[in-house]
Amino acid sequence: MKRTNLRRRTPMKKPKAKKISAEERKYAAWLRKQHCTACERTPGGSSARAIEAAHTGGLKHGAGTALKSDWRRMIPLCKWCHTLSPVSYHTLGEERWLEYRPIDLPAVIERLRREYEEQS
Repeated sequence: MKRTNLRRRTPMKKPKAKKISAEERKYAAWLRKQHCTACERTPGGSSARAIEAAHTGGLKHGAGTALKSDWRRMIPLCKWCHTLSPVSYHTLGEERWLEYRPIDLPAVIERLRREYEEQS
């Protein structure tokens, strides 16, 4: 018996990429010029120490699993503190990372937003 190729009646739709607002782009660019929140490293230098705009508090603040939280909750982290270190934000998860690095995250986010709005 010969097999036939099964064809979908309708092609699978690709998920639409989230559109990033101009304000979000400006805020992320500004964050990349700030010191790392965790280790106080300054922008520049090697690519492992580049400052990234890290999203925080996904599940707690309205985002689902594997979704980014609101852009207003981003903080500046160097790549090492964000993803590369054995004790990075992504390795430990937010709760354990905040136990390891006692940072008042809501206060940091509020301070960064205030500084950004004063400069804009």
